Amino acid sequence: NGNIGNIKEQGPHQYARHMANAGLAAFIFDFVNFGESEGSVRNLEDPGQKIDDFRGAVDFIANRKEFAASRITVAGLGASAG
Repeated sequence: NGNIGNIKEQGPHQYARHMANAGLAAFIFDFVNFGESEGSVRNLEDPGQKIDDFRGAVDFIANRKEFAASRITVAGLGASAG
């Protein structure tokens, strides 16, 4: 996922498309309070919540039979890369 103003339909979508074209699965999502995700304080930059969101995304993918949990990698773009 991307920086504070970057929702899944913007930059991350482009990266996911290139990854898919290279034969890699990509899962993109909006952090809580961003884009289409829920949350009452919009665009709230909360590092702890972002960590929870990443964990939730990994747990979601790891529990799907189509993916090997041991091969999951998390990538951040822009500010999320930190």
